Amino acid sequence: MKTQFRLIDIRLKGVDRLLDETFSEFDSMRKDVFKAVAAKVVEFSPVDTGTYMDAHNITSGRSSSGTDMSSRGKPRRRPYTPHERAALDRLNGQIDALGPNDKEAFIGNSAHHGMVVEYGGPKTPTYAPYTKAREISKSIIAYILMGYGKL
Repeated sequence: MKTQFRLIDIRLKGVDRLLDETFSEFDSMRKDVFKAVAAKVVEFSPVDTGTYMDAHNITSGRSSSGTDMSSRGKPRRRPYTPHERAALDRLNGQIDALGPNDKEAFIGNSAHHGMVVEYGGPKTPTYAPYTKAREISKSIIAYILMGYGKL
């Protein structure tokens, strides 16, 4: 089962209008916001086999994000840092490839166990990297807008 959410939640009060006004002029600011939110998803993601971290992808629409990935048969207790670096490089590259008209971006995870990582399961704690990143996205937006002198 795949998990996915908007990198910038346009339901937040005033964010949609602010983004329209601001992002029409600053493509780099938009991508900075996307990259910061994606980095938080990676930061909050666990690594056991590395499959979950390797299954994060960015899309400009709600289309499927990558091929279903399984951790079956992979070695466990893999080191965090190599998977973190690879995920950040891949996600940043996908964000850089977004066009100027792509105001929305989605981050998704195509690991078979993605929903269990997000919401927990009988033998798995709730890690909730997507929920945690979404909860702090408004602060990330404000921080980046301040850096650009927009707040």
